[in-house]
Amino acid sequence: MRHEPPRLLKGLLRWFVNAEFVEEIEGDLDELYHEHAESNSIIQAKLLYLWDVVRAIRPYQARRYKSEVGHEIFNWIFLRLAYRNLMKRKAYSSIKILGLSIGLVSFVLIMEYVAFERSYDSFHENADRIYRVAFNWGEIDYQGENSSIYASSVPAMGPALL
Repeated sequence: MRHEPPRLLKGLLRWFVNAEFVEEIEGDLDELYHEHAESNSIIQAKLLYLWDVVRAIRPYQARRYKSEVGHEIFNWIFLRLAYRNLMKRKAYSSIKILGLSIGLVSFVLIMEYVAFERSYDSFHENADRIYRVAFNWGEIDYQGENSSIYASSVPAMGPALL
């Protein structure tokens, strides 16, 4: 038995979307509904159809969306308004901008540091087999441990390890 998509949702789509876009969108959504109905239950297919209808509606396709005035005018109005507010509250604005810039710079520096630390010795194809040889040098401290451990070794260490 072949089930049809819910008429209420089809009506909502036809009401909201401009007539020149309805046929194409409705056809695609009907195909998706039938695919979902074959692979899932009918209730799941209807819920997915509802989700697809909501996702398919775009403001530029809307029947009642009339944009005779360009968005550029609104952008200039918002920019002028932001500029006026910045000039009216100079101390408050500079504190906010300074805090935002310090936060962004801190984030970038921390991320660069983390990326550097994570990429240490990863240039080698066998990076998981790289080991560090520590060299104990110096005196023993009051707890009985060696106080000087270095990540270097004597030149004879290489041939001896081979």
